[in-house]
Amino acid sequence: NNKTDLKRIEVHAWGGGGGGGSSAYQSGGGSGGYGYRVIEVSDINTANVTVTVGTGGAAGSAGVATTFGSYITANGGSAGGSTNGAAGGAGGNVNH
Repeated sequence: NNKTDLKRIEVHAWGGGGGGGSSAYQSGGGSGGYGYRVIEVSDINTANVTVTVGTGGAAGSAGVATTFGSYITANGGSAGGSTNGAAGGAGGNVNH
């Protein structure tokens, strides 16, 4: 018997930050997105939810998204620019 009184869960997700540019005049990478969601347990339609923890990007690479199943995704930040005066990477966004 798996009876529980759990009604909802609170999920916080941060995407990985983007890596800085990959040259001498590099700019910083963008921050990862942040998301928050309260999910009704009755809305979760599977016994297991896959969780992916996003990592920060290497130099010149975007950060990796963090996900909690299909319920929330916090995207990674963009990589920084690699030319003199390049703009920093864009921050990640959130889908839920």
